[in-house]
Amino acid sequence: MRYVCIALLCGACGSASSRIDARPEAPPPTLSSVSPSSGIVTTMVTVSGTGFGDTQGTSTVTLGGVSGTVATWSSTSITVAVPNIKPAAADVVVTVDGSASAPQKFRVILPPRAYVHNQSLDTMLMADNVAVLSYDSVMKKLVQIPPNISTGMAPVGFGGCDHSIVVHEATRRLFVTSNTGIAVYDIDPVMGTLLPVPGSPFLVTGASSLFGLEVNKAGTRVWAALTGHIAVFDVGPQGTLTAVAGSPFVTIQNDVIALSNDERFIYANTEGMMFGAFTTDTYAPVMGSPYSQAAFTFYMARRPTTEQIFLPGANGVSVWQPDTTGKPSQITGSPFLATKPPGGTNNSISFTSDGSRAYITAQGSTYIVEVSLAADGTPTTLPGSPVNTTPLTSITCDAVSNDGSVLVVLSASASVGVFALAADGTATQFPGSPFPFTAQAFTSGLALTF
Repeated sequence: MRYVCIALLCGACGSASSRIDARPEAPPPTLSSVSPSSGIVTTMVTVSGTGFGDTQGTSTVTLGGVSGTVATWSSTSITVAVPNIKPAAADVVVTVDGSASAPQKFRVILPPRAYVHNQSLDTMLMADNVAVLSYDSVMKKLVQIPPNISTGMAPVGFGGCDHSIVVHEATRRLFVTSNTGIAVYDIDPVMGTLLPVPGSPFLVTGASSLFGLEVNKAGTRVWAALTGHIAVFDVGPQGTLTAVAGSPFVTIQNDVIALSNDERFIYANTEGMMFGAFTTDTYAPVMGSPYSQAAFTFYMARRPTTEQIFLPGANGVSVWQPDTTGKPSQITGSPFLATKPPGGTNNSISFTSDGSRAYITAQGSTYIVEVSLAADGTPTTLPGSPVNTTPLTSITCDAVSNDGSVLVVLSASASVGVFALAADGTATQFPGSPFPFTAQAFTSGLALTF
């Protein structure tokens, strides 16, 4: 309780006296809930609690330290629009007469979109582009937002999944490799549409056939696979790319790359029967690199939250566990033959964000193999696996939503299948799936924001 001392002047005697006026300081506002708990920029959020005051006056609501525009205000409820802040967990705080509430959490997200990398057989055409599809979580469908966005570069002309398109949520950017460089886009926080950053595309001098792409957690460095090299760029505050000294670095013939969880090593798949490992300080080969594969492989990916490397190949998925020096060794039982979809060659693999499950697809096949993953990486096929995705045709890529509830499958026939994932991981295709979109001769990359 705050007490205020008030001096009183006695007019009759000319002496001063004082008394203590006990007026309690108003307690800070309290928050009981924030609804919804997540949303894009401009989402209207209802903040419930007590002690807000009947009118706003000079009081504020901040999300992530930035004031939001208030629509309504009462003593127990406020509605406020999410300000233009980057995707992240944001503290919601109400401040009344200089007294701030304890925070409540709200997560700022990107608009729910699927970005598809389209390529063409004719590398003389400037036909390389990105299709933007909006995801409707109520109707469970994907709808294209035209037009397709050009990368400004001729395409490589590759028809498999090469991890050539990556969303970096925290910086609201999309990165895409093409024949001679990397295109970088800012993602509109409300519409999900793409705006090239200044200077995009960023070319690699003398390079051709850029495929796989990796971005570090901070969004400040980008790696791209190309013929016999890995190109490395620093990402500036505005999204511009600057090649690091010595880039591109001589490695091996590689198409798809995978960055280690600790960002100390990068792994490069040759689209063959070998893959290499390199340090990310000098790009020197790790001891024993390159490593022999028992069968042809198109693709590679790192299991989230671990250092394990998965390579889907002609005889199933092989799983490799790197040691502290970056040197990988196959785990017991690898390669796992039961992970091969019928009727095709393993082409891609996607994981839930916690790494507990994986979904494997194959070029030339209409099937998905669903697996749960043990701590050491050993896959166990789920009941009912493999799942037939008909009427999808040859599958090129697949991706799992951030919350693990939706699987998106990209077909060579310019359509995408959308599947609900049950709690046990099994997939069921949504009514109306697959959904069409405008594509080129090949689709070779898929990235989700939802």
